[in-house]
Amino acid sequence: MADELDDFARALQDQIYKETKEAYGEVAFERWLKPLYVGVLPNPEGYGRITGTCGDTMEIFLRFEDGRVKKCHISNRWMWPEHGLWFFRSRDCPRQEP
Repeated sequence: MADELDDFARALQDQIYKETKEAYGEVAFERWLKPLYVGVLPNPEGYGRITGTCGDTMEIFLRFEDGRVKKCHISNRWMWPEHGLWFFRSRDCPRQEP
């Protein structure tokens, strides 16, 4: 029984990966598996936090240089779809290397 369940779980995971790549592309898929700019940024110069009515909380941490964003990170609890959006927007931060 365990082998059947393991086989089912692997097949389901493969299907999810395939459909995600087809729907969002390879770059979004890789960002989903290996997120960038996630976690608390020590000593931020800008900070925001919001908790939605659903209880999900999102934080953003920013550092600036010459009036522009130099580094940006996100930390959230339970808002997984927002991770994908954040990864694409955060890559636009000037001088932020992946």
